[in-house]
Order: sequence, then C-alpha cells, then structure tokens
Amino acid sequence: KQRQGNYREALDLLAKKLVFTSEMDKIQVFLLRVKCYYGLDDFELLENTLEASRKLFARNPVLGEDLRKLVHNFIRLTSRLHKAKHSPERSALAKALYEELGAGHKYAAKRWLLDETLKLIE
Repeated sequence: KQRQGNYREALDLLAKKLVFTSEMDKIQVFLLRVKCYYGLDDFELLENTLEASRKLFARNPVLGEDLRKLVHNFIRLTSRLHKAKHSPERSALAKALYEELGAGHKYAAKRWLLDETLKLIE
C-alpha cells in the first residue's frame, strides 16, 4: 500500500496487527511507518518516530551492531532528507545527501532513500 502512495491505508493496516514479536518485523514496521509519515509530510509524527526509535534500537541488546548501525544511519539520513525537502536550498542539500548515500556506507532502505533524494534534486 505504501508503494502505491496509500499511506493512510498502510498505517491503518499496521495498526490492526497489535503485536510484532520478531526484531526484524519491528524494524520493518518502523521503516514502513517512517516512509508513510514522510509521504504524508507529517513532520511531527516523523520526527517523534525517528527520535523514539533511535533510542529504542540503540538500547536493544538483541540487535547486532551491524543492524543497529543500518537503522541509525537510516534515521539520521531520513531526518536530513525531510529537512532538505522543506529547505529553500533543497536541491543543494539533496545533492550532498545523495553523495553521502553513494559513498559506500550501509543504510536500511537505501533504495528508498536514494529515490526520495533524487526527487528533491530534479
């Protein structure tokens, strides 16, 4: 649903599944929520979700260091992406972000980050 732009419907479907037990499921739900909030341009929910998740995933002893780093990088870059989207210098900020994404570092949802960054450059 999120890929089709049906962000509200995707969020409603997520709300119906009350318990996600696997850590990978929790990360996937987090990524989907963030993408939906970004697509809806809901700055407050996006920033609150990013900040709460930053703390939650950083403290999670079940996640390995590599996975924590992937999620941390996603959070950091999504926050920058959203700020660039609303900046008068959006193209320049997006180009800098695009260069960082291409620098060989690892990120969760890298394809989505690249696609959304390219939209700001065009």
